[in-house]
Amino acid sequence: MTFEMTKKYAGFLESLKVRVAQSRIEASRKVNRELILLYHYIGSEILKEQKRKGWGAQVVDQLSKDLSSAFPEMKGFSPANLRNMRKFAQLYPDVTILQQAAGELPWYHHVVLMEKIKDSKERQFYINKTMENGWSRSVLFTKWNPIYIYARAKQSLISKRNYLTHIQTWRSRHSKILIFLIS
Repeated sequence: MTFEMTKKYAGFLESLKVRVAQSRIEASRKVNRELILLYHYIGSEILKEQKRKGWGAQVVDQLSKDLSSAFPEMKGFSPANLRNMRKFAQLYPDVTILQQAAGELPWYHHVVLMEKIKDSKERQFYINKTMENGWSRSVLFTKWNPIYIYARAKQSLISKRNYLTHIQTWRSRHSKILIFLIS
């Protein structure tokens, strides 16, 4: 192999590595989206059946045993996680929201958000911030704080509105003077 061949090979190898890495990320995103849709479906079905058949909370424990037995290689069918699926379906009754940023987040990000944030607008805010910044679950948990980002962003918006109101008030008070000076 000549030096030129080695240089060409290195470039070729690098382009393949980039493509493999991109494909792995995309495959992971698709698997995650399917898992989120599956968990939403399971949660929705539990809600429907409990309402239709009057089943109590014990059905979750039985489902946990039966699904774990049917799919021993899968994790995620614990009673606690099935209750999270049910809550997830309650919080997001319209599955189309999962076509947006909410469908991109890993499951345990949603669990943290459901546990910590009751307000849907605030939860959506943190979903968007997590997607924008690529926060891990631990970073999300750290960033979540009632007086952290959401409160600051809200205050910033209020400050901007107050500033704009102040400018508009100033303009209306001084418009006659400005018109007089211009004419």
